Amino acid sequence: TITITYTDTGVTATTYQDITVGNAPNLTGISITKNPDKMTYKLGQFFDTTGMVVTASFDNGTSKPVNGYTYSPAGAIEKNDTTITISYTKGGITKTTTLTIVVAYLVSISITTPPTYTEYYEGDNFNKYGMVVTANYSNNSTAVLDESAYTVTPTSLVCADTYVTISYTEQGITATTTQAVTVTYY
Repeated sequence: TITITYTDTGVTATTYQDITVGNAPNLTGISITKNPDKMTYKLGQFFDTTGMVVTASFDNGTSKPVNGYTYSPAGAIEKNDTTITISYTKGGITKTTTLTIVVAYLVSISITTPPTYTEYYEGDNFNKYGMVVTANYSNNSTAVLDESAYTVTPTSLVCADTYVTISYTEQGITATTTQAVTVTYY
């Protein structure tokens, strides 16, 4: 029984209400019923829960979306972070589930269109004109690189040069490829 009391202008009224108290249902599991909006990450990004719905199940057969869950890793995403572990605690019981994510990082670069000029005289500088360099990522995606994004060495060519090296660095990972050239005397 609970007591309900109300006072107005010095007069107090009291009533009683019988109630039934039962045991709170026990947590039996959690699941991700809606994936987050973002499922692919680059190295160094942080997991984003936007759009994700975590649903808790209970031993009385009910379930409901919950907040207050935690996830791991909570820091910057690294190469080997292919799953996120979601944990939720209710009534001293903790349940976990995992979410598979994709981590996209630089694997290699390739020349998808060779440069217009591959024949040079000694002392000429390598000319990038017409060359298309593509970055290849761990999730099988690709991106065409802007000409200013990669470097070419050597820049000034000598007869002994049979190729130039193209280098591109992203998120601390450097990938290289080569382009054949022919260098002759004047």
